[in-house]
Formats: sequence, C-alpha cells, structure tokens
Amino acid sequence: MLKISVSMIVLNEERNIGRALASCSFADEIVVVDGGSTDRTMDILGQDPRVVPVRRQWGGHFGEQRQASLARCTGDWVIRLDADEAFSDELERGIRPLLEGFPSDVSAGTIRQCNLVGSESFYSKTFDVQETVPRLWRIRPGIRWEGNVHERPVGIEGKVASIDAYVVHYGFLDRNRYGEKGSFYSQIPGSGFRSREELLFREYDIQPRPARSAVGKRVPPYASEERRREPGRPRIAIVRGPNLSLLEMRNYEPLTGEFDLTAYTTATKIFDMGGATLPVVKMPSDPSRPGYMEGLEFALFHEDLIYSADSASMFSYQASVIKEKFGKKLVCLQWESIPFAHEESNEMRELKAAVRKRTDHFIATTERAREALVLEGVDPERITVIPMGIDTDWFRPDDTLRDSCRQGPGISPDGRFDSGTVAKRVGEVLAKVLEDPARPADSPRRPDVSPPPPPSNRCAAEDALPGPGAGTSPTPVVQNKDPGYFQKERREVEAMVPPGASRILDVGCGEGILGRTLLEKGAAEVVGIETNPAVALRAQANLSRVLQGDVESLALPFEEGYFDCIVLADVLEHLRDPLSALVKLKRHLSDSGAIVASIPNVRFFDVIRKLAEGRWEYEEFGILDKTHLRFFTKKEIEVLFSQAGLELTGISENLSPLYYKLPPAHSGDVSFGRVTLHGLTREETKDLFVIQYLIVARKADSEARGRDRRVSAALESGDLESARSMLEEFLEEHPLDADALLRHSDLCSRLGSREEALADLDKILLFHPERKDALVRKAALAPARLAQG
Repeated sequence: MLKISVSMIVLNEERNIGRALASCSFADEIVVVDGGSTDRTMDILGQDPRVVPVRRQWGGHFGEQRQASLARCTGDWVIRLDADEAFSDELERGIRPLLEGFPSDVSAGTIRQCNLVGSESFYSKTFDVQETVPRLWRIRPGIRWEGNVHERPVGIEGKVASIDAYVVHYGFLDRNRYGEKGSFYSQIPGSGFRSREELLFREYDIQPRPARSAVGKRVPPYASEERRREPGRPRIAIVRGPNLSLLEMRNYEPLTGEFDLTAYTTATKIFDMGGATLPVVKMPSDPSRPGYMEGLEFALFHEDLIYSADSASMFSYQASVIKEKFGKKLVCLQWESIPFAHEESNEMRELKAAVRKRTDHFIATTERAREALVLEGVDPERITVIPMGIDTDWFRPDDTLRDSCRQGPGISPDGRFDSGTVAKRVGEVLAKVLEDPARPADSPRRPDVSPPPPPSNRCAAEDALPGPGAGTSPTPVVQNKDPGYFQKERREVEAMVPPGASRILDVGCGEGILGRTLLEKGAAEVVGIETNPAVALRAQANLSRVLQGDVESLALPFEEGYFDCIVLADVLEHLRDPLSALVKLKRHLSDSGAIVASIPNVRFFDVIRKLAEGRWEYEEFGILDKTHLRFFTKKEIEVLFSQAGLELTGISENLSPLYYKLPPAHSGDVSFGRVTLHGLTREETKDLFVIQYLIVARKADSEARGRDRRVSAALESGDLESARSMLEEFLEEHPLDADALLRHSDLCSRLGSREEALADLDKILLFHPERKDALVRKAALAPARLAQG
C-alpha cells in the first residue's frame, strides 16, 4: 500500500498547528522538526500518534531544518506542509488516489496557492498561482533541500505534474506575526526584502475566496487576533500618501477617544512626523506613480471609514476602489480651489471623476474649494466647509492683536480656528457618514477594479491611427476609458480557457495581457481583435496578430474551424447584435473547441434597487457601463447561446463580497432599498449578488453531441459493449468528463464490472463532490461491493 509522509518544520506555532494536522487525514506519518518552541506546539503535536517529532534548535537556515525532516521520512511520497497552511478538502480527499494513479515517469508535483487575506472569506488573486517549487515528490536517494531562504528541493528527476488543487495559507491573516517575518527576512541577504513593509504591503488584489479552496470540516477556523472594533470607536484610516503632516494631524488627535485612528503615509514622506501621537503606518510607494501606496487594499481591509485627501491624488483613487470593493465609507478632504485642475490629462480627468463619484462626503478647507467641487459636479449636500485649524498649545496668539485682526474681515470673536474646534466638526462629519444608511457603498462591486497603471509612453502617431474602414457602422470605440481598463490580466477568464487550446481568438483583447499569458502557458497562436486603434497598436507587442476593427463588421481572414477557443471577455454587451456575432464566430470554431465569455448580470440587486427608486444611471464601467448596448440575465444568456447553436458546458460567477455575509440559514427573503423579495431559493438569492457570469460553451452539434447520439443508438439496440467502447475511446482524451464518466459507470455496472463503475464515480466526486446523481449511484453500488467482499 502506498505510504505518504508529510514533512513540516515549526517554531512556536500553537495557533496554527492544529489546522495543519487536521487537514492531513491521508498521511501515514507526519515528520515535524521543531526549532525550539516555547509555547504549546509540542504538546499539540504529541496528541497525534502519526507525528514523528524531531527537536533541532533553529540555526537561521530554513533548508537545513527541512532537510532534517526529509531525512526521517519513510514514505513512498513526501508532501511538504508549513504550519500556517492546510490542505483544501478537495486535495485532502483526492491526493491518495491521485498519487496512486501517477505514471512511473512522474516524480513530483506542484499545487496552487490560496493565500487568505483580510479574513477567511477572502484571498489574494495575485498570488493564486501554481507553485514553482515542487510541493510533493517520490522519495529517492539524492533529493535534498538547499538554500537558506527561498529554499528548494534539488535532485528530483523525471516529470513534474501540475496539480490543480489548493493548499490554503493562513499566514497573511496574522499581520503582527507576518510583519515580524518581514523584519526577519529583511535581515537575511538574498531574501528580496529590504524592510518589513516590503513584505507586508504588496499588491494582493483581494477577492472572494474560491469555493474549491474550502478546507474539511475537521479543520478548525482561524482565530483572528486583529484589532477589534471597540464599542463606540469605529476604525478610521487617515490616508495621506507622502503628504502626511504633523500640523494637519493636530486637527484629528482630539478624536482618539471617539474613533480608533491610524494615519497611513509612504516611506518617502515629505514632512517630519516626529512627535505624532496617532499611530503612523509607512508603506512602500511606486516611483512611476507618485502618490501610489502599494498594498493599501491590504492595509485598509479592516477599517470602517477611509479619510483621504484631494480628488486628484492617486491614493484617493485607490481609496475609492477599496470603497467599491469592500463597502467602506469614504470622506475626502479637498484643498484644491481651482475647478477642473489638472484635467488636461485624460488619465487625471478619469481619476478625478471616479473619486468624485464614489466619495460619500467632502470636507472643503475653503469656500473656494467648495465652489470648485460644485462646478465639477459634486452635489452641494455632500460638501461641508471646515477650515483647518492650529494647535493653540503650540501657537499662542496675542489676544489684542487677534481681536483687531478679526474686526477687518468681520470674523466673529468666538470663531477660534483652533485644532480642538476643528476636530469636533470633523468628527461630526465622520460620525454622520458612518451612521448614514442612505449612502452605503452602493455601486456594483467589480472584482477586477484596479488602480490605473503607470502612464504609457504614447507617441503622437497613435492618436492619428485610422478607425475602422469607411462605410462601416462600428461599435463605438471606447476612447476615454481608464488605461487600466485595457490592461487587466483577467485570471478568472484565463482559468476557463481549455488547457489544450492551441489557436485562440481573443475578441476585445485590450492590450493583449490575457493573450500574452496564454502564449506563455503554451498556446501556439493568440489572435486579438480590438476596436480602439491606439490600444490595438500596443497589443501587437503581446499577441501573435492583432486585427483592429469592429468584430460585427470585420471580415475574419480565417478558415472555418480554425480556432480551438474564442474568448469574449466583457464583449457581447457592447454589440448591437450579439446573436449574429456569435453565429459568425462559431463558423471559425473547431468542432471540439470552446467559447469562453464573461457577461455582466443586470439582475444584480443594486440595479434593481436603483430601478425601484426610478434611477438608471450609466457609469464609466460596471454593469451599467455607458458603452453597453445590451443587458443580460442568466436566463437570457442561456437563450442567446442556445439560439446561436451553442450549449453551455460550464458556468461560474463573480460574486459581490456582500453575498458571503448572508447567514448560512438564510430565510429566503431579501430586502434592499424599497425592494423586498420573498421565498427565494438559495440559488435565486445568489443570482442577485452575481456581478458577472463566466461561461464556457461548445457547439451544440459538436463531437460530444454526435458521440451521445451514437452511444444512445448502441444502447437502444442492446449493444452495451459497443457503447462502452465508444465512451472509453472518448475518455482516453477527456479522462475527467463527468457526464461521460457517469454514463460509463452505468454501463460498467450493467455489464457486471462494479469496481470499474465505482472507480468512475470516485473520479467524479473527487472534482464534483456536490453531484447528487453520482452520490446516489455510489451509495447503491457500495453495498454490493461489500457483499462481494
């Protein structure tokens, strides 16, 4: 029987080790090297009879500690696990049959990382990657760990398989310890980190955690030690980038009894903050984007309100994105008194518009600053004028001189402008915004909203590029989009592209970031279609070929069936006639090819709420993007693809984070604004929180449909062996096709091959544990197997 060893190193891991052990139900032995723990780590390890404890004092060398564990592993395979990790339930249940089924030339495997960020409900999409260092390997002589930091096993010979399943990392959730790790790494040469902050504050792209990363029920939840909200003390983040100053902070220090305040600046701050009484967090900055604060999303995840400054600052734009994604409140201090300042730049104009739209309330430092905001379109009710004050303990004015100076402009004798008075007025605004239920963060949460990238090196010739050919009526070119709109990686779309796709057409390719990734992963050719001339020009550096024009009118110079995959990421809603476009594109799709599409869901709860209030407000991006010509619900998507002769073979969703706040025992009633819906199923409720559907479709008259017809004909004639052979031929190329496995299992059962039938069902349930048809059949077959035994 296959023996599996788990290899671990630990040092004071009493908070984590229980989760790690609980996720190792498949392990025959767990070899743990302890570096001298002084907490309860060893006591917890001693409760598991599979643990082989090894005490080896920590000497500052990770590779040597791991080697000490590996040297004592006696299994056929070894799997590395850190104490702050846990195997996903999918991997935990499937790892043994997976290893047993590996061909002899596969000697190692890598898996995916799910790095939890903020809470157990969210993770870092940026770090959702296939590991480059093997996570498991066959135990063979000559394999050993090398490296002090960023250590890796060397001496592995043979193929390395990529296992598409998650190991879950909890380390980012403990910010204090994670920060300590950053301080430790910064002292090690070659670690790649020069400071604690460089490790802690990175671009995580926090998104809802994938369902496939769920851990087993035996794994205990994470016990957070983050600062908790004290009664009556909401958490306020004062975000100022490099502009944080002690003089301004004097206006907020008196509020520490009412709010839990933290100021956020950059390591390249302008002003000296010596003597500050508020906590100050210094964050890395991006030299190519002045004012950009790296890792700000991570830093502000647990804050209740973000207090930023100036609609033209990059960090205010970042704050507005965070407000959109996580439902924060946003207040912006406005110093600028010149309306439309800096808006000669398209990027700055779009940035300021986004901040103005998303900010819950502005504090203008002068009447002129208020007037500038009003001229730029801000509702006057969203603006309060509060001049910044001074600390009268620092500056003690002469009373006589003060009174004489006030008489000229007619300033009241009791208007002081001292920081204490200003703090009280600012506190009133912050409290009102926090308590106001009428102004939640109510714009649709886009999972792929991102700050604008560094300005590109545009040349004048790009603006002179011609549009689509004369005589056509193209879909409007998106000329004024945030540059980041064309530069998104779209990893959720990438994940749905069939792994064997060789020739891919990316319609609406933007700058070709997705296509470039697909080429790097092994695609032979990625062709892009893009309407925007300047963007299409930049895409040429990333793709095999780029066609500039409107896909509805563009003649496609490809033979029928040329592409293995056609990508339509946020495209169909921009077309005048999506059905005709799908039929046109289908001609160039191979019989076994797939169409991958992402489509916004107009049934999103916030759109319904606005309709109930008589509003249908077009936006710069999102579900009600001003360039959208068509709108879809899930049912309309199904109808559209069916009419085009395509069948949906896969569908998933990008969900609003608010969905994960619903209680498990949800009643079926949902209220938002003036709307209340009763008696909803869980699936119907979920549909209201879907921002965007991600689908995979194939030709309805494809090879699979033809195969099904042939199999059905064989069954009707009673030729079970022929039907079985046809399915087995198909399964050789598609070993994890759940529907084919289910039919094959049924045939094997009818032909008396119960073990084969059960093996098929085990494969299905490994990757689709929720399939009731497979569960029912397995329950029916299992007693028969026991009876035979």
